[in-house]
Amino acid sequence: MQRNAPNPGSYVFVSYLREDSEAVGRLCTELRSHGVDVWLDKDDIVPGSRWKQSIRIAIRQGSFFIACFSEAYDRRGRSYMNEELVEAIEVLRQQPEDRSWFIPVKLSACKIPNRSIGAGQTLDDLDYVDLHADWTAGVIRLLSVIQPHKKKLSEALSIIIPMFNEEGVIGPTLMELVKKRFHDRYSIIVCDDDSTDRSMDEARVIATPYKSIRVIRNTPNGCKVGAIKTALRQVDTPYVLMIDADSMVNETAEGSLDGLVNRMRDRDLTAMAFKIRPPATNLLERLQQLEYLLFTDSVRRILGVAGCLVGQGALWKVEDLKMVLRRHTGIFEGDDLESTILATMLMPQNDRVVFETRKVIVTTRLKKTIRELVRQRSYIWDIGLLHALIDTPGILTQRGRHGAFFRSVFITEVLAHPFRLLGAFDLLIMFLYRLAWNFPPEPYSSFLYDFQGKILDIILWTRMAYVALWALNVLSVVYAEWPSTRRIASWIAYLTPYMAAATIYTCAWWFFFVGIDKSIVTMPPYTWWGRSIGMLYLWWYAFCAVLILVSSEPWRQKPRLLVRGLLMPFYYAFLLLIPRTIGYSAYIWGRLRGRYVPHNQRGRKPRTAAY
Repeated sequence: MQRNAPNPGSYVFVSYLREDSEAVGRLCTELRSHGVDVWLDKDDIVPGSRWKQSIRIAIRQGSFFIACFSEAYDRRGRSYMNEELVEAIEVLRQQPEDRSWFIPVKLSACKIPNRSIGAGQTLDDLDYVDLHADWTAGVIRLLSVIQPHKKKLSEALSIIIPMFNEEGVIGPTLMELVKKRFHDRYSIIVCDDDSTDRSMDEARVIATPYKSIRVIRNTPNGCKVGAIKTALRQVDTPYVLMIDADSMVNETAEGSLDGLVNRMRDRDLTAMAFKIRPPATNLLERLQQLEYLLFTDSVRRILGVAGCLVGQGALWKVEDLKMVLRRHTGIFEGDDLESTILATMLMPQNDRVVFETRKVIVTTRLKKTIRELVRQRSYIWDIGLLHALIDTPGILTQRGRHGAFFRSVFITEVLAHPFRLLGAFDLLIMFLYRLAWNFPPEPYSSFLYDFQGKILDIILWTRMAYVALWALNVLSVVYAEWPSTRRIASWIAYLTPYMAAATIYTCAWWFFFVGIDKSIVTMPPYTWWGRSIGMLYLWWYAFCAVLILVSSEPWRQKPRLLVRGLLMPFYYAFLLLIPRTIGYSAYIWGRLRGRYVPHNQRGRKPRTAAY
């Protein structure tokens, strides 16, 4: 927008040399992205106007004057920027001494000119902003002066960010919170859990200009729960929003968080979970993104449970959160799931932990390599799953929808896992056996025939055990949800295809092999193996497709998600077989070595990986 007579006090005047146009353009873009109105000669002088007069008026009526100095300014002997400085110094002399109006900025390694501003002082006596040394921190300092904190902070909600070794991550997160103006509405507390890197220094650089952002340290290292406890001591609001250092909360409309706090107060809710929609740039991240959609959105919608109050973003009632943390073991692995379990157990009503999909959406940083993914799932998620389910007394006898959910997770993800592995083993053994059957030496024919019978017996008993686990799961749901037949039906509709996926290829024998008068003994091995794998793949894909269709994603995006879902059976086969087996094995080995004891009962080595 062009203007010749700008509104007084509504903009920031930027003085610069043409040689620095690129850096100044970047600075103006960032300031405008934060809602700052910038006056720049090339944008705001109307063609045909008296440009010198326009500049003088703009300087005198501007709310701030930013002078951009650089090595180019040191080299230049004459420039119109000097005329702008003279005019700005005249205005500066009329300003109160305690007001920041003239702001020197360094764009490169240079000196601030020793130009007199009166009373024996020079421009060099003014505090400057060094964008050359640290661009991000410099922009933050500028914004803290140009847009000082004026609004009254919320008396209902604070934001807590626990962190450990998040150097290079916490900075962008705080910058994003500032950009979204969260610091104008809420008190933000960053609690460093005795990091061994420069995470705390990075956070302090950005937080220093803002009184609403505080950076504190929890020492010695007390794991994530310890950092949260320390941060809660600084909270004086009845509700808190907890986010991880690599996550961000996005409101779909201004004031959405305040509206959710009002809903929690009106319904006396304990906690609220949000939909997670992380950004993705490569194939592995897109598969993780779809996984988050299926199991933090679709499954929650079908079963009507919050699932897990993940650290990426959860809204808590402070009083109830403190009660949960008093019972918490303090072990990092599975801490969010353990908090969720305790919240549902300590609160008598099952509807006090809820799931919100529309008002707020959480984004988080995904794993960029398979190694990072395996490490996260094996040593944090899967170990944490076993720890939270096994070491939390009373969870397996809890009634209500959350009791049904956690028992179902224990049955389908823990008890059924050995049989899931055995199913994969069955496929491999039967394929190798059938391959050998085509070329048997005559003396071994009877041995192979007997071996086939034993394998089929093992498969039969394995399937019977799997069916027994399914029946146990159904009884658990009936125990928890009776007399709500609709909810029981929803559970069965979800559990049956999910648990059948590990055994569906054995069912295919009867429908595809025996039904067309071909026995498994005479069928070529590649044909048998191909049909088994194909049936397993189609079943998993159909299951994922149904979850995509019932998700809260817009319908126009679902065709693209269905195409991406073609790879999900392979993704889940990898996650369910390799990382989970590693994680469960590590947990059992850790228990045998006495590792999984609450850190407040014995000494515990500080963590070396970020939360």
